[in-house]
Amino acid sequence: MTPGTLIKETREKRNMTQKELADALNYDNPQFLSLIENGHSKLPAYSAKAYCAVLGIKPALMKKAFVNEYVERLERMGLK
Repeated sequence: MTPGTLIKETREKRNMTQKELADALNYDNPQFLSLIENGHSKLPAYSAKAYCAVLGIKPALMKKAFVNEYVERLERMGLK
């Protein structure tokens, strides 16, 4: 699971829209969230703590998602 997938699944479980999450994070619009959730952009590590706080995600789970994303990328490069 990537950070984007974790965010999307958690947001949906909490019945939040992307707009509501964007507002809670003080973003002007939810487009960046859409890009992260759909894997078109990476979640900046410096903002992970804010997402955890707003969505109630355990930091260890977010950390694991970052590691998984990195491992997946390395494996696609042929490093297994």
